[in-house]
Amino acid sequence: MSVSPKVSIIILNLDRADLTRDCIKSVIENTEDGFYEIIVVDNGSGVDQVKRLLTPPSSEFSLLRLNRNMFFGEANNIGAERVVGEYIVFLNNDIKVTSGWLPGMLDVFEHNAHVGAVGPKFLSPDGSLQEAGAYILPEGRTLQFGKDEKDLPASYVDGTQAVDYCSAACLLMKRREFLDLGGFDPIFDPAYYEDVDLAIRLRSIGLFSYYCGRAAVFHEGNVTSRRIWTDEIRNSYVAANQRKLVTRWGAYLQRRIDEPCEPDALTPVKWQAEAGSNGKRRIILYSSNPIKASEGARRLLLVACAFQKTHDVIIAANEVISRCRVYSLCREFRIELASFRTRNIADVSESADDLIITFDIECTTSAHFKNQISFERDGHRLLDLFE
Repeated sequence: MSVSPKVSIIILNLDRADLTRDCIKSVIENTEDGFYEIIVVDNGSGVDQVKRLLTPPSSEFSLLRLNRNMFFGEANNIGAERVVGEYIVFLNNDIKVTSGWLPGMLDVFEHNAHVGAVGPKFLSPDGSLQEAGAYILPEGRTLQFGKDEKDLPASYVDGTQAVDYCSAACLLMKRREFLDLGGFDPIFDPAYYEDVDLAIRLRSIGLFSYYCGRAAVFHEGNVTSRRIWTDEIRNSYVAANQRKLVTRWGAYLQRRIDEPCEPDALTPVKWQAEAGSNGKRRIILYSSNPIKASEGARRLLLVACAFQKTHDVIIAANEVISRCRVYSLCREFRIELASFRTRNIADVSESADDLIITFDIECTTSAHFKNQISFERDGHRLLDLFE
């Protein structure tokens, strides 16, 4: 493996070690060595599955182990913040790539204008066309080109086309552009439509999603979701996130039917890599669950914002969260937070001087304050933030 790879390939695993190893094997067999790395983000698998993933030991991938299921978008965000490649590929573990898949997609960036993301030709295990890019309908539903045996001309299937979006089951982007957009938005947890939203956000800053017919991958589809959710639960997530997409982008999706237009860009997130401790007194803002689009999370972030100039702000949970997640939620709540760190609470060694505030993310009030301090900043009582 190259010390400084051009491409970082991120593969999620949740209790499917054998499937993930087969995916990795296909990458190694069909990708030129020396310019890529593979990082497997284990999304809360059981101990036996992690052991199977690592047996026999392999130097062909790095493992980032999470102790709970952080779901598709957030687990990929965490991975993207830890890799080093100029480009990133999000790759589902139920995919097997074919010869030339990665150079084909990289070539789109080299020879086309305003490229933001590139997706391949998705084939079903039987070799039939599964998806060749997709279109977003005004009501938020998506139309996958080639799905359900819809005939497409060979010039399209084998060519390069600008499309509304490509599935993040296999998606190539520049890492910096992904992070500067805030990654996959946590409002779409636990799954579905986060890649559709990402494509529209790319479009809003003048970048396009491209379908690359010269890059082909075999995709089984819905392997993890079928195992952890019933069809009823899965369909409820699809419907809920379709409504969220329409709330955010519906006016654009409807308006573009009648006139040429582009989506309005969201507030930039201004992503920055984490800095070290600033030597100031620490304030640890803790929630047992990852922060999400809730009133409890809004209040936690308001406190972080109030203390960022005077304290070393640490946002902690029972699993590390991505900086993308914090930035995206700050954008959602219109909060300007620049100076903070994120931690798994198990990795935080408390000191007597720490100020610790525990939040219940599911509720509208903070749970308790630890240590006696003066709750006043910039002439305002801290508790005023909660009123």
